[in-house]
Amino acid sequence: LSFGFIEDEMMQAEDLYGPDSALAAYHRTRAAAAYTRAIFYGQKLLEMRNPGFVEAKEDAESMDAWLAGFEGEEDAEYLFWMGQAWMSRINLLKDRPEYVAELFVGVKMMQKSVELDPDYSYHSGKAILGAYHARSAMAKNELVDSKKYFDEALAATEGKALLIKVNYATRYLCATRDKENYVKTLNEVIEAGDTLPLQRLQNTLAKRRARRELAAWRMEACSFDIAPE
Repeated sequence: LSFGFIEDEMMQAEDLYGPDSALAAYHRTRAAAAYTRAIFYGQKLLEMRNPGFVEAKEDAESMDAWLAGFEGEEDAEYLFWMGQAWMSRINLLKDRPEYVAELFVGVKMMQKSVELDPDYSYHSGKAILGAYHARSAMAKNELVDSKKYFDEALAATEGKALLIKVNYATRYLCATRDKENYVKTLNEVIEAGDTLPLQRLQNTLAKRRARRELAAWRMEACSFDIAPE
């Protein structure tokens, strides 16, 4: 709901009125609230399977110890959605240090999910970790890890899971200032046919987001040179 629809409304408002507009801020707040709701229920589910989450999220070491209690592929599904909601909320609230300080919690859950079932949701966990490692263009080792995750996900899905390609463009190719492949990859998404029927909704959302990410102001945010119209 939040990623597919509320964030889409947020991006539309950003394109029409600017990222700092009141309408964009309104939808950003709605999207973050939806993720908070998902986290609330996700935490309850994980506590039923392995109590101790609140204490575990104090630091990385305690998270590792708690996550060791998850062992099956079914756990991978629950950890994936909890981790995705956790990391997505922080992406919307990256100006709030109290949230950013807990980014490791979502990352640890996503890493454990991929460890338990790397194929889950068409390798989406790898794409999310690839996006995480591309968060800073200055961290070269992180970019190496980002490329590794994206390469694995793209190869495993044969490029048919289009959200992975969108994330690859908007995270890794943006971070590496590769304008040519950024534009090429997003246009491939837009022009793709019905590549994966079981992911038809996700691929439709990917096409919409690809079009938005080709907006001049979004490309300028990647430090791409944009020729004046």
